[in-house]
Amino acid sequence: RADRVFQGQKEVKVAVETVQGQEAFPAGSFIVSLHQAKAALVFYLLEPQSDDGLTTWNYFDEELDKANKDGSAIIFPVYRLARIPSVPKETIKPQG
Repeated sequence: RADRVFQGQKEVKVAVETVQGQEAFPAGSFIVSLHQAKAALVFYLLEPQSDDGLTTWNYFDEELDKANKDGSAIIFPVYRLARIPSVPKETIKPQG
């Protein structure tokens, strides 16, 4: 985390290591497809090392801090899936 506040936030930078494996996701987890018109934006916002993404602007702080407190390895709460899982899907459309 940055020492100084910038635009009301302390910017976060993370280093990540990609590993392959299997994970069980809890009910209510989101799958965001990159097969859409705004795929580049979705990728940019969710990429942990993006200069202006959700990590940088503290969106994942609670999850990252929780992992740090109990001494366990920090697992970034966004996953890249090698294939689309066979699960029930619900499309969420913006209101307005």
